[in-house]
Amino acid sequence: MALRSRFGLRTQLLALFAGLAAVFLAPVYFTGASAARALLHAGRDDAARGLGRAVAAHVEEVARHGDRAAVQRALSLHSGPGGVLAARVTDHQGVLLAETGRTPVETAPTIREHTRNAILNGHRVVLLDLPLRTVDVHLALDAEVDEHRADPVARLLALLAALFAAGLAFFTWILLGRLFVRPLDALVGNAEKIAAGARTFAPIPTGTAETETLAASLRTMSLSLFAKEKALQDKVRELGEATLRLSETSSALVSSEHYAGVGKLAAGMAHEIGNPIAALLGLQELVLSGDLTPEEQLDFVARMHKETTRIHGVLRDLLDYARSGGNDGSLASSGGYAAAGSCDAVVVVDDLRKLLAPQRNFKDITLDIALPPSMIVPLPAPRLLQVLLNLAMNAADAMNADAEDRATRAPDCAPHVIHLLGTNGENEVRLSVCDTGPGVPPSLRAKIFEPFVTTKEVGAGTGLGLAVCKGIVEAAGGRLELDGSYTDGGAFVLTFPRRG
Repeated sequence: MALRSRFGLRTQLLALFAGLAAVFLAPVYFTGASAARALLHAGRDDAARGLGRAVAAHVEEVARHGDRAAVQRALSLHSGPGGVLAARVTDHQGVLLAETGRTPVETAPTIREHTRNAILNGHRVVLLDLPLRTVDVHLALDAEVDEHRADPVARLLALLAALFAAGLAFFTWILLGRLFVRPLDALVGNAEKIAAGARTFAPIPTGTAETETLAASLRTMSLSLFAKEKALQDKVRELGEATLRLSETSSALVSSEHYAGVGKLAAGMAHEIGNPIAALLGLQELVLSGDLTPEEQLDFVARMHKETTRIHGVLRDLLDYARSGGNDGSLASSGGYAAAGSCDAVVVVDDLRKLLAPQRNFKDITLDIALPPSMIVPLPAPRLLQVLLNLAMNAADAMNADAEDRATRAPDCAPHVIHLLGTNGENEVRLSVCDTGPGVPPSLRAKIFEPFVTTKEVGAGTGLGLAVCKGIVEAAGGRLELDGSYTDGGAFVLTFPRRG
């Protein structure tokens, strides 16, 4: 399972939300604090203007009934920190009547009330020009504000913003859990159970339309996978059964071809065994007649022993080959063979020569054997013997049939030869079975190893021998090929990888 993130979807979304809240609420906080300070300044300015108007009205009243000294005393009465910082009183012609404060204010004539803000001596002031009925009053009023008075308002705004963000985060946490996290956790749980081998899909809690669509898609996909898995299991089981049947059929086919070869050998040996048996019967009749001298009887018994030994040798070779058809891959007379998976081709060819010697089909055929002293091939000895025997008997059938055709035209036709040649290469070993017969017709060369393809007359062969031989050789990692470059007859080449 892949490593999960340390934080879940809900935590990550909440962290993202907190970041966004900080980004958006910080300007709100600073804007609220700035607005509170602006309100303080605006209130102080209004208070300063109100004070200025009251002072101006008092000064005008004094100027209407008194002299300049009275105006100066009235003006000085209102001067001081937090009130009038500087002031000038003039008549409408601009003549100075009274003045206070070290910072002069403008005395330009004015026709209407005029207010403006300024900084005088590091203090924020409101400059107020008031044209009255008898005098013009110019005032510099203290408008300095203690901005710390806005801090409680700012803190209140921050608290409200934090409470709002916390409430919104809590609501978001619950909403994300209900709409996303719970359905996704259920989907993950289903996926893990299915991966562990479960074949059911548990219900998914109701969430958003997207999570419900995802759950439906996952359920559909899971059901489809279950169906495909079952179909695949059925196919695998059928394939296993078919493979087993194919293996059994292949084994039966190899065995049937093997015992077909035994039958052919037995039929060919009948004449070879019949002559010694006839001689034995005749010698036994002479011995039983009682007309022989002891010396003649001993001579006849010696002859009978010789013929019996001859029959015994022929039958022993046939029985050894017949017993080699088992699945253990060994010959009864296994002397000289290598391990069960390989053999010495020289020993196998010698056994082949013994099996073919008594055959009538080979009376007029010469076996020309040219092999190195030792030639190990990666094939059990019985199977190599079966392949070579099949190739040799096919060659004999083809040459004998060709000899009969040629005898009608040329009775003095030369005998045929089967060449058994072997070479040890650097990376492979090669065995060639060549004959001097008519060869394989060009029309059959491309399909000569296919089942039921044969050059013999109907009923004389099944057409399975070469196909079985090719299967035996290829199962050992070798190749069985028709040598198309050989022109003196037919030639089949067995090639095996060489083992160290």
